[in-house]
Formats: sequence, structure tokens, C-alpha cells
Amino acid sequence: MTKEKIFQLFQQPYNQAQWKQFLGETFTHARLLATPETLAGIDTNVASNGTYCSKRKRH
Repeated sequence: MTKEKIFQLFQQPYNQAQWKQFLGETFTHARLLATPETLAGIDTNVASNGTYCSKRKRH
């Protein structure tokens, strides 16, 4: 996947099929789950801050 395609992926609303394709191509030796699972013990504040940072303009 090209740099431009990856950038577009991060700019779009979440699309599971596109992300599965990206992850499958990027992490070729990883096993992707057929059904998403909730991550236990995840710090929701960190997840929220990550979303905030991804929406900020780059300088």
C-alpha cells in the first residue's frame, strides 16, 4: 500500500474491510480475527487522546 493510500485510510471514517486489507498487507505473518474483540484493560483516555491527535493539523 502506498504512502498516499495509507494517509487516505487515516483520514476516512472507519471502514473495517479497508482496515483488514491494510493490516493483512502490512502484517503478513499476523493472524487477523474474523470477529472483532473488545480489548480488556484498555485505557479509554489514551484511546480518546489518540483520536484527538490524529485529527490535528500537521505543521
